[in-house]
Amino acid sequence: SMSGYPLDTAKELIRTLVTNLKETDTFNVILFSGASTRLSPSPLPATEENIQAALELVEDQVGAGGTELAPALESAIPRPTHDGKARSIVVITDGYISGETEIFDLIRKNSGTANFFSFGIGGSVNRYLIEGIAKTGGGESFVVTDSEDASAMAKKFCTYIQSPVLTDIQITSNDFDMYDMEPIQISTLFAEKPIIMFCKFKVEPNGNIHISGKNGTQDYKQEIQVSESQISPDHQAIRYLWARTRVEQIMDYGFSQD
Repeated sequence: SMSGYPLDTAKELIRTLVTNLKETDTFNVILFSGASTRLSPSPLPATEENIQAALELVEDQVGAGGTELAPALESAIPRPTHDGKARSIVVITDGYISGETEIFDLIRKNSGTANFFSFGIGGSVNRYLIEGIAKTGGGESFVVTDSEDASAMAKKFCTYIQSPVLTDIQITSNDFDMYDMEPIQISTLFAEKPIIMFCKFKVEPNGNIHISGKNGTQDYKQEIQVSESQISPDHQAIRYLWARTRVEQIMDYGFSQD
């Protein structure tokens, strides 16, 4: 449904993303309107030939139809993952897409398999949807409403998404019971975005919190000692931060009927 500068901005964003892929990356492009068009049935290696095919597919688009996002996401999510690689799904749209609850539930149920990023273009974008995709999918959202800012925002977006620092992240403790964690899972750590997680515990924390993951092809492990930490009344606001995060997931970005 795109036309004018939203379509031009979307094309520039996709061009920047695919031309900066590494040879070890794989990618795919799914165009959605009333129906979906896929570059390939499965992810492709980022060879010059495949990148050129993606660019030609994108350049041929003139914009038409509606904005059926949920079927396109259902098509994109079941792609196979690879150990040690960060998997990202990027949604680019200029439309006022409805059906937010269905989309948020779909992303939430698959949040451990990929990070979801959203890029909204133009004045008719559903900001609630754009921000909700990123919130429930562990990514970031970007909205550009002015053609003069489109190029700079696209470059900022590409710089962020192309900088995964840690993948396959696991946060555990063998020394005390952590439960009701928010967010439930963090699959990938990107540059300029720290790991922030809230949880509850029934007894006084003892021992260490263990963080593990993959840094490229290397295993990453870190232990944070909590047994010597002091529980201070000055930190009571943390419980409210946990509650706000939980309520935000339940109410602000849809409630699953399952």
